[in-house]
Amino acid sequence: MRIVAHEIVAIGGALASPLAGRWARRDGLLLRLTDERGEVGIGEASPLPDYSPDDLDGARAALAALDWSRPLSTVRAAVAAIDARQPAARFAVETALLDLVARRRPAKRAREVAACALVGDLDGARGAWARGVRCFKVKVGLAFDRAFAEMQKIRCVLPDATLRADANRAFSTGEAAERVRALGSLGVEYVEEPAADWAALDGIGVPLAADESLRDRDFSTVIARARVLVLKPMVLGGALRCLDLARVAAARGVDAVASHAFDGPVALRATVALARALPTARAHGIDRHAALDVLGA
Repeated sequence: MRIVAHEIVAIGGALASPLAGRWARRDGLLLRLTDERGEVGIGEASPLPDYSPDDLDGARAALAALDWSRPLSTVRAAVAAIDARQPAARFAVETALLDLVARRRPAKRAREVAACALVGDLDGARGAWARGVRCFKVKVGLAFDRAFAEMQKIRCVLPDATLRADANRAFSTGEAAERVRALGSLGVEYVEEPAADWAALDGIGVPLAADESLRDRDFSTVIARARVLVLKPMVLGGALRCLDLARVAAARGVDAVASHAFDGPVALRATVALARALPTARAHGIDRHAALDVLGA
């Protein structure tokens, strides 16, 4: 494959309401690659501010610095040419190239995967349930008592729902065990990133999931304590790296799910493809979200 033209386009804008109560706008970049046959592959780099290890300026510079004058050997080689500290740029290049590869091959019937919706209360869960979603994640880090009460309502009204809790490391070491046990009493599938230090939770009996820890902790330490990995290709440097992590984790009996990072439609499609490639039967973080409206391709 040979790339004959490339284009970097800014996307994004202000949101009607803050995402997860934090982000008032969402911005990103589209990478369009044209091959010698005239086919166009599209990738997306949308680092999430104050969450992703990189930023939009770094992603733009990394993409602009790429030399497309020589024929490509492999997708992995093209991705490896980008600084590992620019995971969103890596994801954009990988996605655009895999898009081009897919256009050269006959389409196959895709495996169906279930979505998990991020909700803040019972009304949000009811709305998602009406759309066919059966798994709900609730952020429990900043207002635990309120979030726990809403989860109790969801469990009561929708007893067959799968519940997940995400603390984003907000629990202190002293309160983490008590709160995780309380969440366990609701039959949660797992608690994601309960605290900065997980040592006090050893043997607690409630499954824990790793997200942020995949960015900044030794991987062997993470899979020694986590039962599930939450793989975000925008943050980790692409779907291929996520698959590599999932394979290593599976050998240790650790499961993995895919999730977006409030990315746009291009990245979300790639994340759905990752979800289909993972062997788990768990739901994935691939539900619709408000940023899709401003990050549209």
